Amino acid sequence: MGEPAFIFFGDWWDISLFSLPQVLLVLFSWFVLWLMPLLLLGYITYFLVTIPLRRKERARLFLDLLETGFDQGQRPENFIPAISQTKEASVGARFHLLAAHLEEGLRLSQALKRVPRFLPPQVSAMLKAGEEMGDIAKVLPACRMALRDANSQAQAGFNYLILVAFVFAPVTPLIYLSIRMLILPKFKEIFYGFGVEFSSSSSANFIFENGYRLALAQLAVTIVLYFFAALYIGGPRVSGWFRKIFGDLVDLFQFLLPWRRKRMQRDFAQMLAVLLESAVPEAKAVELAGTCTGNSIFKSQSKSILSDLRNGVKLEDALGRLSQSKELHWRLKNAFHGGSFLRSLSGWFEHLDAKAFQQEQAAAHIVSTGFVISNGVLIGLIVAGIFQLLVIVINEALLW
Repeated sequence: MGEPAFIFFGDWWDISLFSLPQVLLVLFSWFVLWLMPLLLLGYITYFLVTIPLRRKERARLFLDLLETGFDQGQRPENFIPAISQTKEASVGARFHLLAAHLEEGLRLSQALKRVPRFLPPQVSAMLKAGEEMGDIAKVLPACRMALRDANSQAQAGFNYLILVAFVFAPVTPLIYLSIRMLILPKFKEIFYGFGVEFSSSSSANFIFENGYRLALAQLAVTIVLYFFAALYIGGPRVSGWFRKIFGDLVDLFQFLLPWRRKRMQRDFAQMLAVLLESAVPEAKAVELAGTCTGNSIFKSQSKSILSDLRNGVKLEDALGRLSQSKELHWRLKNAFHGGSFLRSLSGWFEHLDAKAFQQEQAAAHIVSTGFVISNGVLIGLIVAGIFQLLVIVINEALLW
């Protein structure tokens, strides 16, 4: 029990004689102070990153339950409370809350409005549109497409972008501010002691007096990435908070992103095709399809299309506001001449989905690569400036 032992820890080591209780105490301290916080940080990171995936998985499960119920000829108002009575935990607490509202006699769309964070807003709007046209089952494929994850590579790229934003992006501004506030004043004191003007080192002066612009620019981009990460992790709840604070600026910001706009166009076109095939009037179909995008800017575009329809413009021409592509125009024209809307537009949906994936992946790689390059450039300049200051100090010391 009292035999000596050697201690070795990480980057530092101390060859000393310790008793076994002391060794155990050191090991326990290392576990509590280092390993446990590291494991906790890893778990928190895993939990946050997988929140959106779990949210989408619950939504997919709900859509599967809806489809199963429709295949058995049952209404959601009947089979959802029946499933809830089994006390199944995998469906989530909000599913049971939704079932409780349905038991009160509410319709599915009304119950979903009472539980706004159960499904993404676009999916809830699509289900409401299906309820209004009298066949929810027809909108389930569109709901699944809205929930479908992007390619795993794009998802991995976005997760990598979050890692860059939270871990690496703030490092450069902090390094610069630390040097500017703590180290640079000491160098200035040394220079003044030698009677040397700080501006005599032109490159160092430029780096430390003007380098904050690059650091602030990177910090600004980091804040934007934090905003995206908050929307990604927080989902509808955080999006609602941002909308209360910034109003339609959040929707405008999302609309300006080309890949988000492509997916909105896809959701709009798919819902429009489903509604038109169900003999819903054109004006009503455009209005409901615009609501299904969940974006106020896109809804205003659909209102412009409605205005054109009231003025006698054909639907295929009015949809030119949605996209300047001639492909959409001739596909719609073909559908109006006796073809199926869903069959005629299926290629258009796939084109929009593939284009959105391509743009999102490219943006993730460009931003992450830009961060790596800007970090390297700024740190290289800081190191060069520090070494030049050290060279000047050494030369002046030798002259003394």
